Amino acid sequence: MKKTIKLNDVDPMMFAGANDQNMKVILNNFESNIVLRGNQLHLNGSVNEIKAIELLINDIIYTINNKGHIDSSDLEILINTNTNSLRNIKSNDNIILHTHSGTVTAQTLGQRKYYKAVLNNDIVFVIGPAGTGKTYQAVACAVSALKNKEVEKIIITRPVVEAGERLGFLPGDLKDKVDPYLTPLYDALNKMLKRDKIKKYIDTKVLKLPP
Repeated sequence: MKKTIKLNDVDPMMFAGANDQNMKVILNNFESNIVLRGNQLHLNGSVNEIKAIELLINDIIYTINNKGHIDSSDLEILINTNTNSLRNIKSNDNIILHTHSGTVTAQTLGQRKYYKAVLNNDIVFVIGPAGTGKTYQAVACAVSALKNKEVEKIIITRPVVEAGERLGFLPGDLKDKVDPYLTPLYDALNKMLKRDKIKKYIDTKVLKLPP
């Protein structure tokens, strides 16, 4: 089985380690052919081992996002404890974003269609009941594109058109009136990015972050 896995949300050099030490550890523990080119891992091996490597890659990316680095001892622990458990494998095809607190995954059929539409189109409109992940998934897609340097900036906006609210009766200027309706976006960003990263990624001259 052949498969190519894109290393999203992580620096390939950090993944490979100093002098490719991390890659050497991985190669020594699997029989599959594993080649890192740029930000893509090219795998060639048995189906079960490819699945185990895919799970390991997800764990490595999670560790890097959580700790800021990964070393050979971390890798040995991950290999010994996780790669033989295939029951909870999530396909990389449905993983939207790796964060310091876990992965954001398109789980339902509607969410997977939504994610596929975002990957294949410049603009996507989505409708649906509250609580189905529309906003959260949109923020995850935006953060993923930013971390992978597909875009340079995230612009958070909202049309100044009332949709059942009465913006005119809220105190403050126009920005103060709109900010409460952007709270779900701020909340999602706080879950997906560390606070210092939010300040780095968002132009605070345009968008004042809530305290």
